[in-house]
Amino acid sequence: PLKPPNPRGVYVDGYQTLPLLTYHRVGQRVSRMVVTPDQFEAQLVKSGIMLAGVAFGDPTAVGGALLYWLGFATSTTGLVLMVSALEARTGSADMRSCGGIVRRAPALTGCFFLFGLASIAIPGTVAFVAEDLLVHGALHQHPLLTLAMIAAMVLNAITFVRAFGTTFL
Repeated sequence: PLKPPNPRGVYVDGYQTLPLLTYHRVGQRVSRMVVTPDQFEAQLVKSGIMLAGVAFGDPTAVGGALLYWLGFATSTTGLVLMVSALEARTGSADMRSCGGIVRRAPALTGCFFLFGLASIAIPGTVAFVAEDLLVHGALHQHPLLTLAMIAAMVLNAITFVRAFGTTFL
């Protein structure tokens, strides 16, 4: 390239746009078509980690953010499919009412667990590599924000473990 790339996407004559996912049904009712406030908050935490990687501007962090997006999309799609299968099996998408379903649906439990592990970035997953790139790319320039990002990652893991225990065990 004749000019160095602009990682922030803001230019003198305009700015780069990003497509955003919008929700038109937000509420307390639990179903596949309604996004509850808890689900929305969980998605915002993940999106915030990706946005932080892009905003840092470091090439390693930006690469980590893009890789994180890929892992997030894959694991979230799998989790949504597993919750849909859970709803088809039990008649409800309310995960609190399904306690102990591991005995009736061991394959569903295993798949949900694997997609959940991919979501929280255990070693051996794409999300783990992405989080490592994000942390290394941001650590030297923004150490306090990096600590906040790591705290969000830990909270994501705690949330998954609680959801899994409540739903399946």
